Amino acid sequence: MTKINIISPVCLIVLCFAFVGCGGEKKPDGFPTLYPISLTFTQEGEPFVDAMVPLIPLDNNPWGVGGKTGNDGIATFITHGKFPGVPAGKYKVEISKYDVEYDKVSGEAKQYTLIDPKLPPIEIEITGKDKFEPFDLGKKVRVLIKP
Repeated sequence: MTKINIISPVCLIVLCFAFVGCGGEKKPDGFPTLYPISLTFTQEGEPFVDAMVPLIPLDNNPWGVGGKTGNDGIATFITHGKFPGVPAGKYKVEISKYDVEYDKVSGEAKQYTLIDPKLPPIEIEITGKDKFEPFDLGKKVRVLIKP
């Protein structure tokens, strides 16, 4: 009797994503050299987890760059949604993390930022040989965002 091994649909999907990432997708024309960087964020001495960290170019860089902090508060970055690293240039760091509270009676949602809105802007420059000190986001806050 012949045994047939059936791979579950979930396994097939995981395998497809694994091989797609290894194919060396072609970069768009004019794509810049990318440099691997990581930025560490803390708040009251603890890692700042699950925050979105887009980098907003302060020069003529047309490539979108973003990252997200992990359990260690460290964000690594990808450019153009799929390529690891960051092009050289100057950036404003727009870190954000929100909490949403729902009123069960009215169905109304209130959104709170977990970063002090008075925090001074963070700017960095990527040159290719960068090491950054951790960024302290100050005291823990939960500030209502006004509609």
